Amino acid sequence: MKVQGRITPLKFSRNEIEQIKKKKIAAFMPILAAKRDEVKRKGHGGSLTSDRFQNNETVIATGRYNKKKDTTALSEIDIMSAMNAVMEEENIFIMPNERIVLNNPMDDDESALKATEAVERFESSELSRRLFPDMAKIDQAKRMDEAGTFRTMAEITSGFKAPTSRPIKVRGSADKRIRAQIQGFKPSKAEILSSRESRRLRDTIRRQIYTNIADLGGGELDDKEVSKWLDEKGIDREKLIDGLLKGYEKYIDRTPNTQKDFARIISAYHNTRLKNIPYLQRLAPHIDNAFKSKQYASGFREKFLHSISPTALDMTEAHPIHLIVDIEADDMEPEYKSNWFFDIFLGEIDPQPGPPLPALVKGEQEKSAMRLMANFGQNGDAAAKALLEASTKAFNSTRGMIDIGFSIGAEEGPSIPPDVLIGIVNDSIKKANDDRLAGNPFDDVFELFPKAAAKKQIMEHLVKLGLAFNIKIPQGVFKGKRDSGFYLVPLFSGGFRKQPKGWSSKWVVPTIQILDEYAESANDPGSAISGLDLLFIIAARAKSLYNYNLKEAETVLLYTMLDPTSGTEPAEEVEEESSGVGTGSLFEGTMAGRASASIMPYGANLEDSIVDERKLENFFKEISRWSTEKKEKELKRKNFTTKTLKKLKKETGYKGALSKLPADLYRQAKSAKSEKDPVFAKIKKHMIEAAKKEKKKKEAEKKAETDEIESAVTGEVEETLAEKEPTRGETYAKLEAIFKTHLDGAELQRAINSIPARLDKFEGKYVGLVQWAEQKYGPAGPKNNPQVLPSSLIANDLGHAKALQDMVAAEHGKEYVIMQKGNQFIVTSPSELKKATKKGFQAILEQNTGFSKEFVEANARGPVKNPMTAECRECGHRQELKGLSDKCEKCGSQGKWKSGEYTRSREASHSCSYRKTKRSKECGGRVVKMKRNGDIYKCEDCNAKYQMR
Repeated sequence: MKVQGRITPLKFSRNEIEQIKKKKIAAFMPILAAKRDEVKRKGHGGSLTSDRFQNNETVIATGRYNKKKDTTALSEIDIMSAMNAVMEEENIFIMPNERIVLNNPMDDDESALKATEAVERFESSELSRRLFPDMAKIDQAKRMDEAGTFRTMAEITSGFKAPTSRPIKVRGSADKRIRAQIQGFKPSKAEILSSRESRRLRDTIRRQIYTNIADLGGGELDDKEVSKWLDEKGIDREKLIDGLLKGYEKYIDRTPNTQKDFARIISAYHNTRLKNIPYLQRLAPHIDNAFKSKQYASGFREKFLHSISPTALDMTEAHPIHLIVDIEADDMEPEYKSNWFFDIFLGEIDPQPGPPLPALVKGEQEKSAMRLMANFGQNGDAAAKALLEASTKAFNSTRGMIDIGFSIGAEEGPSIPPDVLIGIVNDSIKKANDDRLAGNPFDDVFELFPKAAAKKQIMEHLVKLGLAFNIKIPQGVFKGKRDSGFYLVPLFSGGFRKQPKGWSSKWVVPTIQILDEYAESANDPGSAISGLDLLFIIAARAKSLYNYNLKEAETVLLYTMLDPTSGTEPAEEVEEESSGVGTGSLFEGTMAGRASASIMPYGANLEDSIVDERKLENFFKEISRWSTEKKEKELKRKNFTTKTLKKLKKETGYKGALSKLPADLYRQAKSAKSEKDPVFAKIKKHMIEAAKKEKKKKEAEKKAETDEIESAVTGEVEETLAEKEPTRGETYAKLEAIFKTHLDGAELQRAINSIPARLDKFEGKYVGLVQWAEQKYGPAGPKNNPQVLPSSLIANDLGHAKALQDMVAAEHGKEYVIMQKGNQFIVTSPSELKKATKKGFQAILEQNTGFSKEFVEANARGPVKNPMTAECRECGHRQELKGLSDKCEKCGSQGKWKSGEYTRSREASHSCSYRKTKRSKECGGRVVKMKRNGDIYKCEDCNAKYQMR
């Protein structure tokens, strides 16, 4: 930027410069702010008058004055360079960051139609980016070409309706982000798979099913039998082996716990949207006005939207859910109240009370949403404000949250006794927490079974506990105080308990969305929707959102979770193996032998019609005909081996598991044909020796413990007075308390059971017995778990850092150092100073650490006198480097610097050799390296410049 005339640089006093050198950026920022205010009042001189700074942002710059043209050229610099320039006593300026627009720009020849189309494309792209930030990884034009356009707000208001089981209509003017997050993503007509992709998915599932049937039905065949069968049928051996091989192109987590977590996530997402959307679709036009009516905390809008209407990606992690609960959503019997004005107006002079009429609201969420608006006098702004106030209280609450899956019931009656109420609420909260830890499924995220009166009693108790919040009707809407009957309950969704390996959000998010959209259809017995249908729809959505093709491992896992049939779990031990596999069970479940974890909401059963049953039956009969005889023999042999080993185990008193026997003996026993086989004699001998060793070991441990007690007790009895001796009951209580403090499980039970025998043996020596227990296990009482002090503490500002430093010194007796990096402060231990320095933190000198001045100065990093500079290979930009892996400030490329151009040059100590004339003497002034030019040196006296080569 060029400015007309000479401008005056910022003036820093000697005290200010010394303060900046001492405290670095912490002192420079407030001083610079004061200078900026002064420039805004007085101006910089030249054409930079004070009015140029009034309505514009400002930046820091260095300048050079051209005397011939009477102009000053200003160049923008960063804050750290400005601070270093002030410490070197160089001139800096404050420059307005403004753009000058010509008064009469050139006319644009572009047609209005073309400009309108460009604006529409930009708004559509910007809307999609804001609504679906996790989907903005591919270009909008590419997404439109491959999978169809997203449903925009213009389509919503024009009445376009995509097929969905739960249509949602949002009307009225509202913020686009609010409306679209409530509306959710809707599929377009282009969301279909290609024929090749559909065939690939179908082949993958069919191959998996036939492989499982072959494994279970075929049994183990000899090589000769297989060859003979293949020759008779004319089947290629390589193709058969190809079909029977298991394995995929990548590993993916298939553990039951992960599948259970996924099922809970999908149910929570579906139930939350099912319950909250009817309320939000009526409040959407008013929520934006409610946000504008009051100053809320920064980021509250996003937190509110993600909790009241969470996205699929939100649910994969631990996330709060704000659920709107209507306690009068079931049958309600209102009291009869006569209104004489309406009675006369309607012609009912003498109305009869009669039986109470049923309420309008009967559990349907749409009717409940209408009742919400009626409670607020059809004032949408008031209802939206009340909802925001309840959500604010929920976010600020420190009482915790109830887990999803909370369900509570009570006996029939108008009310619940207080003591019973506390018990059932606590039990329900504990059960929901236990279900989350175990991954158990749930029917609803929040359920109340009693009638309206008891519901209100339960909800008021939750309000007192800080676990629920009233959505209050504001004063002035109705005469007197009136309860809306609506509450906001913050719930906790735990997401995945561990990060599932091999799971990608590119298919997890589409799966959650599709199962939410098709949950009601799948639950309808007449829909006849199958797991394969849903798999194709999920694959199409993944292609639409992310241009992602499902891998083979992901396809099989998804079909396994969507398949409604469940197989039998294989036995874990030899003695519990099943006697055989029934043909009927194989035809009922085509994916037998896997964990039965269904991820469908409501536990809906899907129709499974992927396999031709006649072909499957023929295949099973053919492959099993060759192995029936051998399979029966194998089962008989296994049963015989197991029975014989159990018999030997009972005779010898062997306590170990059969699988713990020596591997060679166990292998020989499995192939034995009769009880007279020599291997069983060897196994019996091994069991007898093992039982003897175990018995000797227990006796030795018992004797050693008895000797230890006797040695500890004998010395105490001689020195203890008789009146101080505790009673038998007191001693029993003390020993039990010690054992309960330090032992648990079976070991605790054994120790408690041994107390009476020890009291009998050491009668009259109870003091020594208690002291022995305290010496061995420790005293009774809660365990001390001292809090481990971290090596570094993060502070909000300098005052907070000093407070943390004092706390560490007072409570832990350690002296930590305050370090700073920009506006970040940490309090770290002396052992972590080097690590913090490498991260760019600098120690603050003025602090009461108790360290010596030499120690503080040695660990305080000052400005680098000769910084390393290099030129970028991509764009040619030269900059200072902290390391060779730094990023270019201009183009962002990392680690791409010209070789030979970056060195840590030592401080120049040359003298100037410039001569004004040939006969003149050399200048002899000191030559120093210029900061803004990499290899240029300048004489301090005559300003002559030199370039290093």
